[in-house]
Amino acid sequence: LVAEVAAGLRKPDNLMKLNTIANEWIAGKFPLLGIRSGVNTGKTVFCGAVGDELWRASDRPMTTIMITYRVAQAEDLKRRFPRTANYLDLKADYENQWFQDPNDKHNLLTALQSRKDFPEIVVQVDSLLNLRPGGIGEVAPFDLVILDEVASILAHLSAATLRNGMETGELFLEIVQRAKRVLAMDDGYGQREHDFFRLANVPGKLIINTRRAAVPLTFCVGLDEKKWLDRIVADLAAGKNVVVVSMSARVLDRIRDRVMLNNSLGLADADILIHRALSGGDTTALLKNVAENWKVRLLMYSPSIEAGVNFDVPWFHTKFLFMCKKSTTARAAWQATLRVRQTESPLVHCFVQSSISVMLDCAQEVPAARLCTPEQQRTTTVAPQALDAEDDPALQDSGGGRLDQQVAVDSPLCQASSFQSDAGPSRGLTSEQLKGLFGPPRRVTMAETLQFLQACNSEVTAAWRRVPSSTEEPGKVVRLIEDGPLFRTFAHTEAERRNSDARLLHEFQLQVARAGHVIEIEQPEELAGKSKRRKGLPPEALQIIGARAIDAAEYEELRKLRDVKRDRGVQNLEVARYEACQYYGLKDIDEHFFKETKADYKAPFSKKLDFLLQVLLPGRFLDEGAVARQSHEPKMVETARGLLKDLGLAHPFDVGGATCSLLAGGLKDRLLKLELFRGRPKQVGAKSAMSGRAVSEMFQIQLQAPRDEKTELDPGQLKGVMNGVLARMGLKLGKAIEVGRPRRGKGKQHESASGNSDYKYKLERKHVLRMAKLVKLQFREVPRVWQHRRELEPAIRGFLNEVDASDLDHMLRRPSGHPLLEDLRSPTTEEDPEECMIVLR
Repeated sequence: LVAEVAAGLRKPDNLMKLNTIANEWIAGKFPLLGIRSGVNTGKTVFCGAVGDELWRASDRPMTTIMITYRVAQAEDLKRRFPRTANYLDLKADYENQWFQDPNDKHNLLTALQSRKDFPEIVVQVDSLLNLRPGGIGEVAPFDLVILDEVASILAHLSAATLRNGMETGELFLEIVQRAKRVLAMDDGYGQREHDFFRLANVPGKLIINTRRAAVPLTFCVGLDEKKWLDRIVADLAAGKNVVVVSMSARVLDRIRDRVMLNNSLGLADADILIHRALSGGDTTALLKNVAENWKVRLLMYSPSIEAGVNFDVPWFHTKFLFMCKKSTTARAAWQATLRVRQTESPLVHCFVQSSISVMLDCAQEVPAARLCTPEQQRTTTVAPQALDAEDDPALQDSGGGRLDQQVAVDSPLCQASSFQSDAGPSRGLTSEQLKGLFGPPRRVTMAETLQFLQACNSEVTAAWRRVPSSTEEPGKVVRLIEDGPLFRTFAHTEAERRNSDARLLHEFQLQVARAGHVIEIEQPEELAGKSKRRKGLPPEALQIIGARAIDAAEYEELRKLRDVKRDRGVQNLEVARYEACQYYGLKDIDEHFFKETKADYKAPFSKKLDFLLQVLLPGRFLDEGAVARQSHEPKMVETARGLLKDLGLAHPFDVGGATCSLLAGGLKDRLLKLELFRGRPKQVGAKSAMSGRAVSEMFQIQLQAPRDEKTELDPGQLKGVMNGVLARMGLKLGKAIEVGRPRRGKGKQHESASGNSDYKYKLERKHVLRMAKLVKLQFREVPRVWQHRRELEPAIRGFLNEVDASDLDHMLRRPSGHPLLEDLRSPTTEEDPEECMIVLR
């Protein structure tokens, strides 16, 4: 074949193209080999083959690092590549063992750091810093760096859960740049990945596999949650096995309640399996052999099962998907649906919440009745298989220039179509039927988010210089302000998250279209009533409350087991209970606490409380190593403090005072001069760049234009912006208090009387007292906050002393009323020392 191709007698086929590029990469002609290929197309098998070839050709043990972003993915790679050592196993099995550094006999290394003893390792992004000897040492270059699911790895670099984000990102970049070879693979390899390697100066070639599923899936989208739940129950009643993927973990409990209450289904606890972020070690261990462990009647999981799990057995009949906003990205939701590779029916039933636009281009609208016909439900297909795509250059270049917007050639998105749904009032639809039938916001581009993050960094850098500091060189914090590989990655991820929040279904359509699947919109009918919600706390919270109380020593032991996924039974709940008590300053915890304070029951617990503490204590609790959205806190804290001052409130808990009035008090003029309102549209249809309204975008506040051809914002619009900032602290303005009304009749000016009325506001009392209780517990019972109690303004300290938290005394180590904050002993003191009298003679 090679000779015939060289002679011009035959054209090279796909296999020859792949082998040619792979051989060049193995020979070291370029360091990066990128692969974009769909699921179940042999990416991991190819990875193992080239790894074995490099291993055999090496004259010494080849050092390899596989970087992941999920624990399940790390364990899956360990099973597929037995030579590798999983970082979790090294952490657990060699906790107290040290290895000598071959380059310096005076240095001792951990198992994860010793390449002599463990040349091939699998490491999660969050643990990369553990590769540095002593936390500051140099990491030796690797012969091979494997980035499976590279798109998700790069997105994880700016995740809110990633600690030491700046240091971790810089080490990740260093590892990639210094590697001899890099293999990056992902179904969603796109522009972000291309820009990262290009700006990192890691040249290479990208292989794009245009194969797609033999039987395209049809994602049927509806807005009726009750009907969606009824279909799940109907399939189970018909003896079918069902898999449910939900972007909301709480929905999984609602489905379980609905199914278990239906005795006719005859399902036992063993017939239902739920995976979510808080699942314990026993449930997580089932992921090691999903081919057997997932053979249940009803499987449900959240996007925490996004990678590293592949159930490729003909067992499930139908798949269901629950979509909601502010959960995860469209790409992550798509990846989660792929964990179960085969279903008998190619129809995926999707429910989207009414706040999500379903006005999709090129999406077919089908009658709801068609989806429930027996013929459709009995459709049986073979497992999706890969088809050969023609070797036509024009075919491979179709889909646009951006890698992240290319779709399958026969997808409706590739056709020039101006589909516009005619669903609307003209068809006699009610307001209930019109939910979701609205146009989505326009798509945010990476160029916009790049300029936005650069503007944010300028604001944040200036804010850092104004932060009170006890260091010798205040204001010397290094910020990422230039457009480098990491910063460009953050910009791509910011655009992805914003588009998923505002245009979830549209972004999801782009993901599925790339693989050749389609989306159909179910015609709106008379919507059924909303499904009943479970009253009270969610089951996860009740499980944490009911867990056994443990002491500090037992916590340390169980935490280590949980961190390496070796906990058993309810040990993870016991750890979660202890951490909740420590965070809120409690010795015990019950339902009353969560109901009274509306506090979060799982880590990272209350972001509102954390932000409020930062506002109360300027310069404290700020993360200097944060990146992307997390790095904006200094500017956001400064903005919140400035707003409280302009409102005329003495402090965030000034429940008795009122703000200045909008007109006579000059509040409106002061507000419009704030950076918070910078870049606001002056009229309907006016546009401004995200970078021009950086401060409001930090709070995710959408600045509105004046209504009804007015030239100024009305009181309701001003209040909405103010509440957008106050909500970050768990606070809220109450109803407007009218303090002035213009003359009526003859003296009336151009605007309406209501538009010229003057208002002032008060903070809602219940929100203030709720947050004040939590803050009081922090300063009384949490050591890291208690030590700063004397830095509080006297008025704030006095208010906290007056706050009645006696209803929580049964959960505290000491009464909440006395002594006062300024006289309070450390919460770490076990007991008060005995009083003694010293007599001078």
